[in-house]
Amino acid sequence: MPFIRGLVISSQLLDDCPALRDQLPLLCWGGLRLAELRQRDAKPGQEAGAGSAAPAAPSDSYEGVDLLWLPPSSGGSCGSAGSSGSSNGQAARAGAGPNPAADAEAAAAGWAAGAGLSWPDEVVLLAAGQRGSDNGGAGGTEDDALLALLARMRARWRQQQQQQEGQGRQEAGGSAGSSAGSTELPPWELPGYGGGEEPAWERLRLALGHANLRRAEAEAGPEAAGEDKGGGLVLVLTAMKASRERDLAREGLLNLVPQDGVVFAPLDPSLPPAAHLPFSALLHKASDELEAGPGGVPRFGPRVAALAAFAAAHPHISLVDPLEAAAKVTQGVINRAELARVCGSLSRLDLPTCSPAGDDTGPEPRQPQAGQGPARRVRARVRVRAPRSTLLESFTAEEVAAAVARLGCPPPYIVKPLVACGTADSHRMALAAEAGALAGLTVPLPAMLQEFVNHDALIYKVYVAGEAVFHTVRPSIPNLAPAASSPSGGGPASASASSPAPQPSALTLHGGRLEFDSLKSLPTPSSLPSATAAIAATAATSTSAASAVGPTPAASAPSQAVLEAVAAHLRSELGLSLFGFDVVVASGSGGGADADDGGDGDGGGGAGRKRARAAEEAGRAAAESDMGCMEVVVVDVNYFPSFRGAPQAAARFRAAVLQSHRRQQQQRRQ
Repeated sequence: MPFIRGLVISSQLLDDCPALRDQLPLLCWGGLRLAELRQRDAKPGQEAGAGSAAPAAPSDSYEGVDLLWLPPSSGGSCGSAGSSGSSNGQAARAGAGPNPAADAEAAAAGWAAGAGLSWPDEVVLLAAGQRGSDNGGAGGTEDDALLALLARMRARWRQQQQQQEGQGRQEAGGSAGSSAGSTELPPWELPGYGGGEEPAWERLRLALGHANLRRAEAEAGPEAAGEDKGGGLVLVLTAMKASRERDLAREGLLNLVPQDGVVFAPLDPSLPPAAHLPFSALLHKASDELEAGPGGVPRFGPRVAALAAFAAAHPHISLVDPLEAAAKVTQGVINRAELARVCGSLSRLDLPTCSPAGDDTGPEPRQPQAGQGPARRVRARVRVRAPRSTLLESFTAEEVAAAVARLGCPPPYIVKPLVACGTADSHRMALAAEAGALAGLTVPLPAMLQEFVNHDALIYKVYVAGEAVFHTVRPSIPNLAPAASSPSGGGPASASASSPAPQPSALTLHGGRLEFDSLKSLPTPSSLPSATAAIAATAATSTSAASAVGPTPAASAPSQAVLEAVAAHLRSELGLSLFGFDVVVASGSGGGADADDGGDGDGGGGAGRKRARAAEEAGRAAAESDMGCMEVVVVDVNYFPSFRGAPQAAARFRAAVLQSHRRQQQQRRQ
């Protein structure tokens, strides 16, 4: 049986039901086709042909919703909202006048055909009638038509069921008990949304998920009912705050039409988890369920504990990701000190060499000129690390001096709250060009004092969904110039990839510091007070190639193999299947060595060839050790990111959720 892919909704219901209107974007983002059925003379000033699409209603913009028109009525059967629409409609249907049910079916079936939907199997009809709109749907002419169509289709379906039952009894050679077909709803009606009862419109997506689950079980047969076998559909309920749900849905991650064996629906926080059964998995964002704990440190709230207890009592339900992993990562993601410890172990990774272009095996050999020895590949060593950081308890001169000494690296610095999420101030940060600029900052305490790694204003947003590792490239904070007189705290400043000499594009902070909110906007060349037009233009060149989505533009960029190695390490450390991390390449690193392999360009003469061979033999070892060093710095780890703009994110996300669910089920069966 096909899945539900479209909804036809009466105009009266949309006008009178805010709970349904609020879900329209989520329904569209979830892959459903939507149509509004409207009486043509019910909205003066609207002109369109029957069944055609038109702009949204003037009272509200129903973006993504097609507009279907019913033809003008006669005999009073389609009066205004204040008329006795229900009784007049019944009279008209009994007479020889217009047939609202036939008109509604013609409009809906025509729209379904144009949208590539199978009518009526893939379409659900929703009308107000007497079913819970703000004013009861009294006299809604579109409702009359849809309710008449529902009654007509229901009678047709029951007649077909009775015929099938009769054939079954004849084939069985005897009488059989009454079939469930006389009490079950047709496939195009939702339980609780097709009769006189008042529906819970805020749970419409859950009802759609349950309906599609029943369709999948019916297709698989009785032996697979209630089981997650083979190609069975997995209904995943989401537990997260509404804003995050909308962000994920906007990216197409929370499909309401089954794809790849997965369909999603939201968990209603007003109901216990058991009231949502049947379902197979819970997809949660545990960090959304934080509350203030001892000392103001966030901790998981009671809802997370309730989900954990429910999952423990229902072994067939999986948690994505497991709460024990989420509890472990709480300290690693909420607490930046623990995050620094996790990332600090990255330096032990055995990473592949790569070329300056990000290739794992190096670039194609450089073609030799006349008289030169064979070309060789240029390789760059890769070193992955976390930025150096230390705890800052206050911004007094004594504490700042001690923290800078512990940090042991020259400015510039970045200061971040120790609590990385769960509070309104988690993303208040500051940049400091010198140690003296740290005094008097308003960043919430305790805080992390961290080296700022100049990275040519490019950041690599890496996403991990199960085994898939993919990334986007985005503009970032431009290179910062440290103050000339800044003390290093840990001794004299040394030339290093993390703190290179100031470049022409480096920006000088006005007053030596800048405070900002990383969620609202990152500092850019145009937003920094001291940025001149020339400097801003120069710095912007490093980000002009970095579109929100696209291949890595930088010549010195982390290779896919390096990113996968880092992802595997973090996956093992954190125990998560859905996470992200931010990577920068230290400015000036990864250039590699492109040494001359010999030859003096004498046209291939004997002396030249001897010198070339000698140079080749003498330099062979150097060719192996003469590598540049690409310094890859993991500056942040994100639990359950939004995957915004990531390529093929939806398919990879579904695969990761399904993989996590099946892996947990397999572990429980062992």
